[in-house]
Amino acid sequence: MYKRTVIFRDTTHTRWVVNFELRNNSLNIQRSRATLQELNNKYELSVTGEGGCSCGQCYEYIAPRTPGQKQLLDIWHKYHLNNMSAGTVKQDDYLNSQEYRDDYNKFVDLFIGYDKEHRQRFDKTNWDIFCKSLQIYPDYVEGVKTIILKYMSDNPIVYILGLTAHGLSHQIDDLYVKYLFLAIHGLYNDRGYKYGSGWLHDELPVDIEQQIDSLCDLIEQEEKSLSSELNPVFDMGNEDFVADECVIQQVMDLRQCDRSEAMRFIALGMHLKYTFGDLNDTFNIEDSDLQLYTANGTQYYLGTEDELIQIAEDTVHNDSEYEYLWREAVSAGRTQESLKEWLDSIVPMDGWCSVLNHWNGEYHEYEVGNECICVSLT
Repeated sequence: MYKRTVIFRDTTHTRWVVNFELRNNSLNIQRSRATLQELNNKYELSVTGEGGCSCGQCYEYIAPRTPGQKQLLDIWHKYHLNNMSAGTVKQDDYLNSQEYRDDYNKFVDLFIGYDKEHRQRFDKTNWDIFCKSLQIYPDYVEGVKTIILKYMSDNPIVYILGLTAHGLSHQIDDLYVKYLFLAIHGLYNDRGYKYGSGWLHDELPVDIEQQIDSLCDLIEQEEKSLSSELNPVFDMGNEDFVADECVIQQVMDLRQCDRSEAMRFIALGMHLKYTFGDLNDTFNIEDSDLQLYTANGTQYYLGTEDELIQIAEDTVHNDSEYEYLWREAVSAGRTQESLKEWLDSIVPMDGWCSVLNHWNGEYHEYEVGNECICVSLT
C-alpha cells in the first residue's frame, strides 16, 4: 500500500531508522475507543524503529532533538496500529493517570505491614478497611467483589502483596490488578465493554499519508541542516565516492588517527551513507583488539575477514556457553565429536558473522584502499 522510511539522529546522536507502513484493513472490523461504534478504518498504520540496541516499538528510547522528531513520536504514539488498546478512552485515561498510581500505592501502604498470617485473612474487617480507604461507592461494591473472587482467589492482599516481605507479587501493570482498580471506580465495565475483552481503536485521519510525507520531509531537512553544521568535508554515501589512498590520508589527517582506524571509519561511513562530519561526530573505538567500534549509539565490528574470523574462533573457544551447547549436543546424540573438534567446526561451518552478530547474522564488505573491510552489528 504505502511505505516511508526516515533516518535521523536524536539528542544523543543515536541514529534511528523509523518505518511507516499503511496496510489494508478491509477484513478487520474495528470499534472506536471513544464511542464503541464501528469505525470506517480501511487501512492500518504500522510504525517500527531501529537504533542503538533497540528495535520494534522502541520509541521510549528516542530522545527527540528537533520539532519534527517530537511530531514523529506523537504520531507513533497516537496512530500505531490505529492506537489499538484493550480499553476505552475512559478506562485508558484512568490507567494512565497519577490517580491510578496513587490508588495502587495506597493499597500497598495499607496492607504492606501485615504479616503472613494476617495477609491470608481478607475478612470483613479488612474488606471495610479496603472500602473506606479507597472510597468505593456502594454502586461499585458488587463489581469489585466479583473481580476479587474471580481473578484473585477472593484475596487481593495475597494477590498483590504475596505472603513474604520480599517484593510484590503482582505489580501495577498486571492485568487483574487493572481489573480491580477499574472496578473500584466503576470503570471495569464501560457501557457494556469489559476492559481487556477485545481490541479498540481510534479513527485514522484520511490524510495520514500526506501527514507522514510532510513530517518525513521536515525531518530530512532538519538532518541536512545538522550535517551542514558538522562540516561535511566529503560524502561517503555518494554513488561515485571512491575510498582511495587520498581519502584514507585525509581521514588520518582530520582525525589524527592511524591508517587502520581511518579505513574502518571510511567503511562504516560508506555503510551508513554518511558525510565525514556526520560520522566524525560520534565515531569511537570500543576495543581495537576486538575490532569493536561505536557510532550513533550502535556497536559494530569493523575489520578484515581474517581478523573477524580469528575473533570468532577465540569467542567460540573461550565462551563456556559453547561448551554447554556441545554437552547438550552429545547428550542428545547429535554429535560424537570431541569438544575441540566440535568447537573447531563452528566458524568454518556457520561463518564468523553467525558467532559475532547477534542482531541479524549479516555483514557487508566495502573496498577501502587495497583492502576489504567488513561491517557487522554485534
